[in-house]
Amino acid sequence: MIEIFTIGIGNQPIQDFIQNLKKYNIQAVIDIRSKPYSRYRPDYNRPTLQKHLLANNIGYKFQGDKLGGIPSNPELYTNELPDYKKIRKTIPYQQGLDYLEKGLEFGCRMVLLCACSDYSKCHRYNLVGQDLERKGYKAMHILKDGSRTQYRGLF
Repeated sequence: MIEIFTIGIGNQPIQDFIQNLKKYNIQAVIDIRSKPYSRYRPDYNRPTLQKHLLANNIGYKFQGDKLGGIPSNPELYTNELPDYKKIRKTIPYQQGLDYLEKGLEFGCRMVLLCACSDYSKCHRYNLVGQDLERKGYKAMHILKDGSRTQYRGLF
């Protein structure tokens, strides 16, 4: 089964983040933050993050406009919260999934990046990761301590 990894920034120093990517031989970071900016962690602002990754021979691709969890279209919300059912039906979201699948099928070891440290509360698992698992991929979550896990649910 082909694996795709996910990772959250949380409050992780950039050096630890890069080390965790190297541990799993990650070749490309797919940034699925709707807004690739951090006021508290400037190393994770898009241009700065790209430089850190490039210096470590890791690719970077922004896909937050297609796979982000905070859509700009107000019609994709229900009760003021992002509605994943609606998001899943959009052409850009489907294009984003296709992009990931092509990379996986060509053997690229990639990681989905978001800001949340807890993957179980984040769209990188609850939206994108679940859809990839339905398609037969295995979503593995890199934790802050460098270990990895696969979400199994409560039962």
